[in-house]
Amino acid sequence: MDDKLLELQKQFEFAQQAKSSIQLSERNVVELGQNLRSVDVISGCLKVGMSVARFDFSLGDPDYHQEVLENLKAAVKSTKKLCAVMLDTVGAELQVVNKRKASISLQA
Repeated sequence: MDDKLLELQKQFEFAQQAKSSIQLSERNVVELGQNLRSVDVISGCLKVGMSVARFDFSLGDPDYHQEVLENLKAAVKSTKKLCAVMLDTVGAELQVVNKRKASISLQA
């Protein structure tokens, strides 16, 4: 196992120890990026407990994200471990600009 995977495993083991004293979510989120994008590295993350893969859309282009997603799918298939995908989109999700002086009311 390479140094990056060993470091990730240490972090997950530390989180597991923390869960014994504090009620934490059962999800282990890992942001996939430049150093965490190969099938082998993602497979290692899945094996040590990654349950959610986070994609940061403020970095990279659509082709890059597609490559990482395909690598994640291959890793899930080879390890037989399920993994959710969380998308962190770029910028404000909703921006309201009031150009009038009158107040406005927003309702869902």
